[in-house]
Amino acid sequence: YDYSFFSTRVYKNPIGSGSSGLGDIVVAVLLFTVIGMGILATVGHNILASYDYRETISPWIRGIITFTPDPTLMTDVPLFFKLHVLFAFAILGIWPFTRLVHVWSIPLAYIRRSYIVYRRRGTKHF
Repeated sequence: YDYSFFSTRVYKNPIGSGSSGLGDIVVAVLLFTVIGMGILATVGHNILASYDYRETISPWIRGIITFTPDPTLMTDVPLFFKLHVLFAFAILGIWPFTRLVHVWSIPLAYIRRSYIVYRRRGTKHF
């Protein structure tokens, strides 16, 4: 809910949309799609149908992380889950070319930075 509210506010406001590029819009659409598909997958396949992703997708992801992938684990996975994983990988693929790259910056200079004093123009302070 918060993400959709923030996205709407940023892209409907002329100031926010003026500073947003195509990459930001693509990331917003992909994030919204991945989050929505994850919620629908949980509701649809775990409550209404019986598919346990922990037996196939989780070991497959673990295999990718440890550089020992087993593609046979993904053969019987429903298409909806495959698309969810594909869109999540798309986010990781475009990450360095969007504003998401700022997630990795740690502002250590702020620790030693002096405070900034803001004053109104024309007001005399003694």
